[in-house]
Amino acid sequence: MSRRVVVTGVGLLCPVGIGTEEVWQAIQAGRNGIGKITCFDATSFACHIAGEVHGFDPGLYVEKKEIKKMGRFIHFGVAASEFALAASGLKVDESNEEQVGVYIGSGIGGFDVIEREYNEFLKHGPRRISPFFIPATIINLASGHVSIRTGAKGPNSAVATACTTGAHAIGDSFRIIQRGDADAMICGGAEACITPMGIGGFAAMRALSTRNTAPEEACRPWDKDRDGFVVGEGAGILILEELEFARRRGAPIVAEMVGYGMSSEFVNGQFFINAANAPPWGSELRLTRPNIGPFEDPFRGTGVANPFPVTFDQNAAFSPNGPFISFPSDLTTTRVHAYNVAFQRQIGDNTALSASYIGNYTTNLWDVVTGNPGGIPGGGAATGPCTLRLPTGGTQTFPNCSAAPLDLRREISQIDPVSGRFIGFLDYFTDTGRQRYNGMLLQIQRRAANGMSVNANYTLSKCEGRPSGGGGTANVASGYMTPVSIINPPSDSEAEERLDRDYGPCNTDRRHIVRLSGTVQSPQFDNAVLNILASDWRLSGSFSALSGSRLTIGTGIDRALTGNQGQQRANQVSDEVYGGTLDRYLIGAAFAQPALGTYGSSGRNAYEGPGSRNVDLSLVRAFRFLDSHRIEARVEAFNAFNWFRWGNPVTNLNNANFGRIQTASDPRIMQFAVKYQF
Repeated sequence: MSRRVVVTGVGLLCPVGIGTEEVWQAIQAGRNGIGKITCFDATSFACHIAGEVHGFDPGLYVEKKEIKKMGRFIHFGVAASEFALAASGLKVDESNEEQVGVYIGSGIGGFDVIEREYNEFLKHGPRRISPFFIPATIINLASGHVSIRTGAKGPNSAVATACTTGAHAIGDSFRIIQRGDADAMICGGAEACITPMGIGGFAAMRALSTRNTAPEEACRPWDKDRDGFVVGEGAGILILEELEFARRRGAPIVAEMVGYGMSSEFVNGQFFINAANAPPWGSELRLTRPNIGPFEDPFRGTGVANPFPVTFDQNAAFSPNGPFISFPSDLTTTRVHAYNVAFQRQIGDNTALSASYIGNYTTNLWDVVTGNPGGIPGGGAATGPCTLRLPTGGTQTFPNCSAAPLDLRREISQIDPVSGRFIGFLDYFTDTGRQRYNGMLLQIQRRAANGMSVNANYTLSKCEGRPSGGGGTANVASGYMTPVSIINPPSDSEAEERLDRDYGPCNTDRRHIVRLSGTVQSPQFDNAVLNILASDWRLSGSFSALSGSRLTIGTGIDRALTGNQGQQRANQVSDEVYGGTLDRYLIGAAFAQPALGTYGSSGRNAYEGPGSRNVDLSLVRAFRFLDSHRIEARVEAFNAFNWFRWGNPVTNLNNANFGRIQTASDPRIMQFAVKYQF
């Protein structure tokens, strides 16, 4: 269940005003709330400025006997909640108390109380610590006191996530209402950390502005001359309500909240470039006969009208069959669950052995699904006749439906040919991917002794799961093989079954990995000549041997007739698939193209390329003379034994060179260097 959520009340209390109306007037007037710190003597601190709330009387909102039971941030949260409730007109009573919740966060909580009580402890000992110390300090008590005072008995929680605390509290409240756990939420953030330790702590991090003589110019985010942030205090509270709940009581609707997301490390902007370049701003035209027109008019004879010059304004034209990628607003952030155990043993003074199990389980991996595939209308035979609707009106019958234009066969084109002619690929991201890794790592280390050190390890591992589109730029037709239609969606179980057709070894899966590295240094010789020629040479080397990378046998052509040809796989028709030679690493006769309109039987990453091995060596010697002068001579050899290391074979079954290895890693590379230091 997903319900619409609206804002019906705002409560503000900050350095430029107490109460929403006063704050709004100050903002309109351009009033600045940053000034010299007055609540304590800050002259010995690097930063002397902050955004203080002046003239605040907690007794106007809290009973006198309760004031000392709360930290200043709680006073702010209670007051701002009153302002917000008054603005919304929401009354909590027996009819709705269990459907109204509170979610108020604070980044630091009762810093003022912590300092006050710690000073009492230092002066008078533990017996003078107030019994209200903890309740006045902990962050969730802002929500707790508002709940007690209003009678709201719905969901009650708090969050502490530094500068994003208030946003998270509002966003989480939005989701609580969306899923039906509450009809209304009192939510936001409250902060009061302008104290000696608060200012001192941030100043010690060099995080604060020190424009002490010009406080009105201190807060300047994104300015090239910025020198830190300015600590402020106050509270901001919103009343969120489910739309129909608000309408029934005639609430003033200020805004509608339509989305919320959070991530510790969200993907960068490059990931979205192909979505941002969608038509009309990133329109593309593909000319199927580009050689007919001359250079000055390449569109001549192609059947495509020359669109240039193009004016990119509100009337910008959409190109036919444009590619689109959708990013659903509720994608779940990828999560990794890691676990390992290790056994270690030291032998003598210089040698250590270890055996480790390393595992992880990753969920919510993102990847692209085709949502507007081509197809055969009515479920007919792929090579049989079909009648398709045309964007110009009417229909056209094709004797062989598989030969009909792909974009004409797309689902949206057949439902609405006029609008559908502008939509080619309409892919979307799903977060249902998952992968599991299990590995065993055996390692031996010998520390430097007698001029020699050695490190050797062996990894036996297995990684499998669904594909992941992370780590690169998202593009259409680059993810799952089987479409899951947006227009005619299957059941959830059938959609899962389709995506599971891509379950297989991970792209990074290497079953066996052996690595060995070592260093040997020649000793100091007593003989003067030998000492000059042979002392202090350091020989370092590394050896690695890896299983082959994973291979997928692709059709190279659109046999499924969906348009997603880059992900379609061939049929495996023989158990003997490896020839093992350069010209025949994979046996072509072991694979066949699937029938038109169907998918192949071979698995994703089901095959293994050739393994690889490598040795790198370096020889280094430093010569010192005249006390402060040093010459370092270095010789390095990459792939020192010049092993012929095969690349992967061609895996496109439609390619005449299928199964052949046509690439190789670098041959031996020698590098010589001399460095003179003085």
